[in-house]
Amino acid sequence: LVGLAKEGIRRVEAVVPIVKTFRNEMQEVWKEWGLPIDGEMAWATMSGFEVHFRPVYTDPEQFRVPRSKEKRKGKDRIQLRARFVSNKLNETEVKLGLQANLVHSVDATLAHFVVANSEYPVIGVHDAFAAHANNINELRLMFLYWLVQVHMTGKPLQNFRADILGESRPEGSLGFDKRS
Repeated sequence: LVGLAKEGIRRVEAVVPIVKTFRNEMQEVWKEWGLPIDGEMAWATMSGFEVHFRPVYTDPEQFRVPRSKEKRKGKDRIQLRARFVSNKLNETEVKLGLQANLVHSVDATLAHFVVANSEYPVIGVHDAFAAHANNINELRLMFLYWLVQVHMTGKPLQNFRADILGESRPEGSLGFDKRS
């Protein structure tokens, strides 16, 4: 299955090279930031929210508890699993979590702008939107407009690097508050 997943990723990266660029950029951030035991990352989004990412290290522990007398048939115990904070670190999980959190923060920024700037009711759930059928074409145009603004004007990866690694902010206009 791992080989199949890697082949799928390779095929996607061949068609959409920016995916590989993003993965490489995130690996660079990871190497430069490191991972202090009590480390926390925080970065700002274009829409004014701040995202916090703090790795938590946990170990699973299994234990069995007795069933209630009324429910005892066959097995008389239930197996449960809990996670307890530990000093161990699963670096792969944390790296993937960081990448996913950055992508989700960009998606949330896009959703904030689409919903906040519509002139009609819009329902937004994560990165899906709904509106009355009469407004769908306008919603599609607004989504595309804000998608371009968030990525071209907002430069989320560069601003993320500035917040996390102290690099300088990208130059350019941040005139994203008015639609043209």
